[in-house]
Amino acid sequence: EPKAPASRQSMSLPSMSERPEAPPSPRPAPPRLSMLACFLIGSFALGSWIDINGVFNQLPLMPAGGWSLPSYLAVIVQLGNIGPAAFLLASRLSRGKFTDRAGVFVINATGAVALLVLAFVWPITIDGRSLPLMLVVLTLSLVDCSSSVVYLSYMSAYPTAYLSALYVGEGVGGLIPGLLALIQGSGGAPECINGTHPEYAPPRYSVGAFYGLLCGMLCYSLLAFWLLTAWPFKLANRPPLKTEQQMAASGAQVSPQPDASHRNTPDETTSLRQPRRSGSAPNRAFLLCLVALLNAWGTGLLPSLQSYSALPYGYSAYHLAVTLANLANPLACFATFAWRARTARSLLALVAAGCLASGYVTTLAAMSPTPPLLHGGLGAALMIIGWTAASGLFSFAKACIAASVSEGGSSGEGRRWLRLTGVATQAGAAVGAVVGFLLSVVFGVLKDAPPC
Repeated sequence: EPKAPASRQSMSLPSMSERPEAPPSPRPAPPRLSMLACFLIGSFALGSWIDINGVFNQLPLMPAGGWSLPSYLAVIVQLGNIGPAAFLLASRLSRGKFTDRAGVFVINATGAVALLVLAFVWPITIDGRSLPLMLVVLTLSLVDCSSSVVYLSYMSAYPTAYLSALYVGEGVGGLIPGLLALIQGSGGAPECINGTHPEYAPPRYSVGAFYGLLCGMLCYSLLAFWLLTAWPFKLANRPPLKTEQQMAASGAQVSPQPDASHRNTPDETTSLRQPRRSGSAPNRAFLLCLVALLNAWGTGLLPSLQSYSALPYGYSAYHLAVTLANLANPLACFATFAWRARTARSLLALVAAGCLASGYVTTLAAMSPTPPLLHGGLGAALMIIGWTAASGLFSFAKACIAASVSEGGSSGEGRRWLRLTGVATQAGAAVGAVVGFLLSVVFGVLKDAPPC
């Protein structure tokens, strides 16, 4: 007779060694980005430099100052670096009461009011000089230079992936004034009267209306930021929106923020985004030096050289180069949502490629008014490609570096390094603007060509 009870007992009470292993619990899927939050971040970020970019786009319709006028304005803009220093001092003295959020509101509101004033005072001159224009530009530069520090500091409260939305918005802020100027018809090719006197076609709408449109864009930016702070977003790993001083006062500890949208691959184990390993501070300091270099050349120097390197090839080529360069900025930043350079090798390759393109257009400016391949389409095509590549590569590299600097560590640590990134941005831009001013105005190295 079979021993069924024994068989049933052996089946019902297996030993621990015979018990099958439980299947591993599935790893939770990484939280997805909030597209609405990305849209609002980009919308408030477009107000960062849209006003100063608009002033430069209106120079052909404003009191003439020659091709050296952008160099003068670039120096005035760099005087606005007092703004970030004043903000950091106010934040420290107020012991966290003057927050990054308040700083963003002040920046956008001040910029909107200044643009509204500029819409009425831009044609006024005193002793032949546009002093009201210069005062308004100085005011705009104070808030715009501050935005380079305050916006990055504010974004430390978000996961790293949202930094790409910030840079996309800033790039769009550089594109919108150029598109509005193209629709307006400003800076078109002049009609030469008697072969010597240039006469420009009247614009489709006035300079005052142009500044009114930009004022409306800043109001939209301000509304987007208010919605971003008021909307009950449940963002991935987002810590409470507290300043570093407030967290220290309350004793709150914020855990490190893993990147919600990116994961390291096996060949990226030496990536610079490991902030806790030995040497992370020197790595970040090196990245800040790269940020300063990129902004010294790309943000400070190249705008002073653009007319010298592009206008000899004709007004059509010049406007196409300006438009494509402005378009390459947000597109390059948008590309960081799909792929981002994380290793030192890839970052240095990006910077080197951008320096090659920038070196080419800088050489064209130095050879103005007779750059190489002046007659024919090849020279103009190479010039346009150079400007587009320089803008896109520099913008992509800056977005990747900012993300690498901010990753890991506590929220307060990421906030501090992002603030330093903003400081390096403005310091580099100031040095580049001074160099451009010296080359074009003081030493007369750059030569312009007559319009006719």
